[in-house]
Amino acid sequence: MSDHLPKISLRLGEFPDWDDQFSGWAMYKGYWGVVSGNTKCPDPAASTAKGEEAELRNKEITAWKDIDQHATGAILLMLSAEERTALCAHRTSGSALYAAIRQRHVQEKPASRYNTYLEFLGLRRNDGEELAAFVSRVQDAMHHVQERRPATFSIKDLDSELMCMATLRALSDDPSCAVLVSTLLHSTDKLSDIDKLKTELVDEDMNCRTSPALYGLKADAQGVLRAAEVVDTANAALAAAAAAAAAAAAAQKKSKPAFSSTPGPSGTSAPAAPRAACAHCKGRHPTEKCFGKQLADITKQLAAARGATADFPESAGSATTAPAHSSLAASNGADDVWIADTGATAHMTPHREWFASYRPLRTPVRLADGNIMHSAGVGTVVFMPSLSGPEIEFSRVLHVPALSCNLFSVLHLVRFKGFVVRAEGETISFSLAGENLFTMSITERNTAFLDGTTRVSVPSAFRATLPLDLSLWHRRTMHHHIAGLQHALRDDLVTGVKIDSDAAPDPVCEPCLAGKMHALPFRSTGTITSGILDLVHGDLVSMPVASASGYRYFVAFHDDASGFHAAYPLRKKSDTFAAFTDFHAWAERQTGRKLRAFHDDKGGEFIGKEWSALFSRLGVQRRHTTRNRPQQNGVAERANRTIVEAIAAALAESGLPHSFWAECLASFIHVWN
Repeated sequence: MSDHLPKISLRLGEFPDWDDQFSGWAMYKGYWGVVSGNTKCPDPAASTAKGEEAELRNKEITAWKDIDQHATGAILLMLSAEERTALCAHRTSGSALYAAIRQRHVQEKPASRYNTYLEFLGLRRNDGEELAAFVSRVQDAMHHVQERRPATFSIKDLDSELMCMATLRALSDDPSCAVLVSTLLHSTDKLSDIDKLKTELVDEDMNCRTSPALYGLKADAQGVLRAAEVVDTANAALAAAAAAAAAAAAAQKKSKPAFSSTPGPSGTSAPAAPRAACAHCKGRHPTEKCFGKQLADITKQLAAARGATADFPESAGSATTAPAHSSLAASNGADDVWIADTGATAHMTPHREWFASYRPLRTPVRLADGNIMHSAGVGTVVFMPSLSGPEIEFSRVLHVPALSCNLFSVLHLVRFKGFVVRAEGETISFSLAGENLFTMSITERNTAFLDGTTRVSVPSAFRATLPLDLSLWHRRTMHHHIAGLQHALRDDLVTGVKIDSDAAPDPVCEPCLAGKMHALPFRSTGTITSGILDLVHGDLVSMPVASASGYRYFVAFHDDASGFHAAYPLRKKSDTFAAFTDFHAWAERQTGRKLRAFHDDKGGEFIGKEWSALFSRLGVQRRHTTRNRPQQNGVAERANRTIVEAIAAALAESGLPHSFWAECLASFIHVWN
């Protein structure tokens, strides 16, 4: 083995591989005993030796400190720049630095172990994968589970935790238990103690029986609580089947005899003309009087009533799914308006926070291109029209998270609500009982938008079982600092923030410490421009794991004068140019100003013929960072560090997998701006 350091650099999400290589190298060099803490530094005060023995002990202490210093330097050289910045306070000792790294990357929480259990039990052999390679992946997954166990973890703790995990996994598929599961995932003791979990579930059962409507449940004919829509559909199907059976029985009693009594040629009774065979069972009776067919129809109706989805999908008219490449920071407002669509069978929106009432409902929705997506729920939305008048409540609005816009079904109001629609010039009016309630404006592209705004239902969007105090809002705002929150509340800079508890926040926030530890920043030169878009800084950040949508990078653009931030997730580095053109068009249209200068770190993603041609055509000045001088692009470097720290803090708080970084990015950019 070579004496040189392994060519690895620790980044977020890469600790297991890094730890394997580093521990092997440290054992080879003889540093592992000091780094792991197994070999302690000799205590000079505990020795009474004199003369040669004292000198020998001093040499042992010096040798131990030399090993510790070498180990500290080796660890620092094997860290990325972000990790070195976050761990600068622990550089005094190799063992302290290694312990801080483990604490930063290995979360010993029940929720974290729950996620690793799911990954471990969800392992499947890939096509063409060798059996030995598959077993290695199993062993690696088990190693991840063991890393998240505390030092005092025992077999008894494992048994209790497995029972808790199995219970939580079973409850995750029940929509009525969604809030309960979310609460338990944030608990520190109920995911590892089956007795405490059982007590919590007993209380939940009592609440469910007392107020089933709050959970979207309803008792069926046997008194069993089920989803309300399933019970209503089943009752309707049973009633229809009973009515059909009663009608068939009444018709059977009135039917004529099978043979005629008219004498035949020989004086005997001749048989009547043969009847048509039953189309269902091929018997000698009419199809509409076949009891076998009636039973089959009843069975089909009951099966449809128990199903989770509708047989006939809704139609979303000309809508499509949300585009794969979109800005997470800035919106042009198009997703906040209702678009008229005569092809939509119901009102649809991707905004969960708009619903005043809500219940889970999974229904297929057919798009204009023939693809099928599914709704997550249905409820009511309150709309405030521009006309002077009362607020209007839209009923049976489908929540379709993957939809790219809000669809307003015009024909649904005409057919089922009795509205009268009149289009004249550039306005469409909606009247009910002779009263004009709201209008829509028609644009030059023959697209109509509702005039007014949609009320955001704060209780529905921010429902929680925790006390509404500063600590909770600190976590909801992506771990924004407490002093900033207090300033915003004191000066009425934000709306919709409700405080029910005066409890003082904990001065030590572990997720903040885990995600925001860093060295002293470079001295800032301040804002060097006075006009918006006079100078924009850009930088690309590579994330350690792919997001759920397949993104592996994000590029951020920061305006020097206003401090506005925009971030775009990317699947490939080559998508940076397309992201910049989108940001450039949006920023100039919204501000009415022209981009004058752009600063980047001269990375490969910012270099190319298309970049040179674009800036030459627009007359935009290009500025590049000198090699190994990231301070020259300090605005982007500091901003990106803040973004990554916020993402790390949010993931540490929630215990979610690192693949949720794109959702954390969108939340933080919104809060930051």
